[in-house]
Amino acid sequence: MIVVVGKAQVKAGAREEVVAACLQMSALSEAEAGCVSYQFYESLAEPNTFLLFEEWETAEALQNHFKQPHTNQFGSQLAHYLASEMSVKRYDILSVNDM
Repeated sequence: MIVVVGKAQVKAGAREEVVAACLQMSALSEAEAGCVSYQFYESLAEPNTFLLFEEWETAEALQNHFKQPHTNQFGSQLAHYLASEMSVKRYDILSVNDM
């Protein structure tokens, strides 16, 4: 499993536009083959900060995601609202267990 975690601080006043774009991106991404989940969350501690949590079955599924038109469109759209550079990390998970 591949997990991608992102963090983006957006400009004050851009929340509504960012939420709409994130909801659309989640729906389109979760419809892709190999996507386990694709969700955005809003930080409770940092104003105007959004967190992204993606789970993919394989690295190939993630690579195919990067080729989708909606992925490129979202990246361009989000760039307009960023207050600082977005942080994104990829984790390759060897096993997953319920706790």
